[in-house]
Amino acid sequence: MKISAKTYALIFVLLSLSMACINRKKDGDNNPATQTGKEILVNANDSTSSNFVTIEEALNTAKNGDTIKIAAGTYTPTGGTLELKPGVKIEGANTVTTIIQGDILDHNSSTEPVSLSNITFKNFNFQRVGPSTTPEEKNIIKNCKFASLNISYGAILSETDPSYSFLIEGNTVSEEIRFSHGAGKATNVINNNTVTGNISLIMGSGATNIISNNTVTGIIEDLSGTTTTTISGNTINGRIVDSSGGHDDGTEDEIIDNNIVIFDEDILGPELAAMEIKGRSATVSNNTVIVTGKASGIIIKSGTPTNIKGNVITLPYIFDSSDPYSDPDNLTCAIYTLAGAGEVSNNKITGGYYGIYDKSGGGKMDNNDIQSAHIGIWTAGGKEFNNNTIKDCKSDGLIIATKGPFSYNTIMNNLGAGIRILNILSTTVPDLGGGALNGAGNNTIKGNGNYDLIIESANSNIDTIFAENNYWDHSLEEEINNLDIYDGRDEEGLSIVNFVPFK
Repeated sequence: MKISAKTYALIFVLLSLSMACINRKKDGDNNPATQTGKEILVNANDSTSSNFVTIEEALNTAKNGDTIKIAAGTYTPTGGTLELKPGVKIEGANTVTTIIQGDILDHNSSTEPVSLSNITFKNFNFQRVGPSTTPEEKNIIKNCKFASLNISYGAILSETDPSYSFLIEGNTVSEEIRFSHGAGKATNVINNNTVTGNISLIMGSGATNIISNNTVTGIIEDLSGTTTTTISGNTINGRIVDSSGGHDDGTEDEIIDNNIVIFDEDILGPELAAMEIKGRSATVSNNTVIVTGKASGIIIKSGTPTNIKGNVITLPYIFDSSDPYSDPDNLTCAIYTLAGAGEVSNNKITGGYYGIYDKSGGGKMDNNDIQSAHIGIWTAGGKEFNNNTIKDCKSDGLIIATKGPFSYNTIMNNLGAGIRILNILSTTVPDLGGGALNGAGNNTIKGNGNYDLIIESANSNIDTIFAENNYWDHSLEEEINNLDIYDGRDEEGLSIVNFVPFK
């Protein structure tokens, strides 16, 4: 087929127009004003190799999904505050060389995420109103250096409504990370930061919070509503404080595990605790707690369930002349529990005035190892006692003002009484074996300095206390009666201990 000259001319014109469009599109790709999801370069020291020399100029042209990459240099925002644009990422070279001399602020009405990384700045304030739709991505603050981070936005209608989630990771913080906002459903991860100051959760209900692997000189505190919070794997020179709310159905909502807590009362004040747990429910497990000075290890005043398991707690031995039978608000305790039902088990305790002071609810106190306290365990709680070891205390091993039962425990080589029973009521008659609770006995009560078992107080309504099938210092009935047990046979008005059969 023969093509005319006019047809050739038309084809040439069309090809020329097409190439012009392609070239204009390529030029537009290098123009930050037309970019979406592109990198915008900022370099305060070299305008030829970057798009802009100030961050504000870059933000003015950036669109949702863009990344502003900031070269090494010092940048001073107008008025001392850099205001972010929703959905635009800010990324520096590193925290040593990329420095913003001022604060960063986000007070937008948007669900698009914030992302800051590899920069140094003063403070970041997130002050948005509550989101109207579900935010699809986490806000990210990563590998930055700053003084404080304050997440403070408007209250959401309920704990099931969507809210802003945050990943705060790898930062160096000189003052505080603080969440202070209303209710809403979110997931916040605070991981692997170095914080000289506090990590504070003061939020409404609904969030899931994970505070993990941080190094903190100060306090990790949860003062929130009904949230689910895990505090795990942190090294803390200071304290952990939980005063959060909880679920009405008793769902476990505060997990505090595998932390190292070193508490020096000279830093934070005397008569405090390395961990203070007063939320609705909590599990405190596998932590290492080291206390110096006059301070307690773990104080628990939470609800049900509360479990204290597998912790290693070391306190100095401090003698105090206060009444040893009153609540020890001014005495040092490795564990001081007034909690609801739950377990106190497999803890290893050294030192303190009390190893464990217990007025908690039902459950079990099992397999705890207590050494070198002034008094090993004082209990008026509602727990069963099994397989605990109490040794080498400077006074009594075990003081009982509750029923137990007490089985398979080892109470040896304490300088005071092995076991001292006081405040006997008809509802709290202790069972050391063979009593009303069918206790198995099998306690080993030996080598104590002032009798193995002492009945301290009289109750004319309680004739007999059962302590059958136990191991005593002596092997003959008369010797056990005369040398190992102090009861109504020694002092009129005291209950008689029925210790036969024995082992």
